[in-house]
Amino acid sequence: MESSLKYVRGLLSVSIGSIEREVPEHIGECTSDQYLYFVQLTAMLEKGHLSLEEMQTLWVYHLLDLNYTGKLNRDGQENLAYLLDITDSFFEINNGSYRPALEWPGNLVPRIKWKLRRYKGPADALADVSIKQFLRGLELCEAYSESKDVKFLLKLISHFYLRQSPLGTIKVYSETEAQKTEKHLAKLPEYYLLGFYFFFQAAVKYITSQEIELVDGRSYDFSVLFGASEANAESIGPMAVLFSLAENKVFGTINETESRNLIDCLIYLLDKHYEKERMIKRSESDQS
Repeated sequence: MESSLKYVRGLLSVSIGSIEREVPEHIGECTSDQYLYFVQLTAMLEKGHLSLEEMQTLWVYHLLDLNYTGKLNRDGQENLAYLLDITDSFFEINNGSYRPALEWPGNLVPRIKWKLRRYKGPADALADVSIKQFLRGLELCEAYSESKDVKFLLKLISHFYLRQSPLGTIKVYSETEAQKTEKHLAKLPEYYLLGFYFFFQAAVKYITSQEIELVDGRSYDFSVLFGASEANAESIGPMAVLFSLAENKVFGTINETESRNLIDCLIYLLDKHYEKERMIKRSESDQS
């Protein structure tokens, strides 16, 4: 039985005898179901329920839509060893350890259906969330990082997935609405929670550490606001973002400011940052 690899429409086409499948090359090309299954395997790996080789094997079989029985003849073993190469791009070396690569700023689970209710998640790179949601997300991620208590992941996802009515109307975000969502999603499988946590972290890193291009063609580098662009750069600190905006009454009262779009707020702060830099340079030039 021969195996072959070739590119078709951006996906990898894999042939095993008479079986041919198109599979994603990296996490960003996965469907929602594939991504959530990969997160499931990641959790089992981290908890010691699977070895790395077992995880890779199950992942390959899942991508190929095949059932793994654990019994392979010689040809099957050779094919499996060959096909495990498919998984290389789904892993990375981190501090000397081979671990799943889950950093992707696109939301691979844009919608959730749970117990007859539907929820709409945030856009790629958190482009449509409010400044309040973003800051609450940072707080909850930090709380989970310190405690590893899954309750913080449930709270996290509840602040970003908004209820959708049968007619398609999306609920407006609020703390009260998030609390209602938290109660309804209390039994949501853990891999959904972890999947969103991984996405949120990747999106935050993307927004705060490099230049990003908006859909209208404008490009911004917000890393200077978060101390990521230079070794000695001073970060304004995430919580200072909201207070700085409210203090200057840029978007109105504190309540009005909280509901403003994250990117709009960061653009304003970036403009103020460069305005301050220009004033400092002019002052230095005048003194000289």
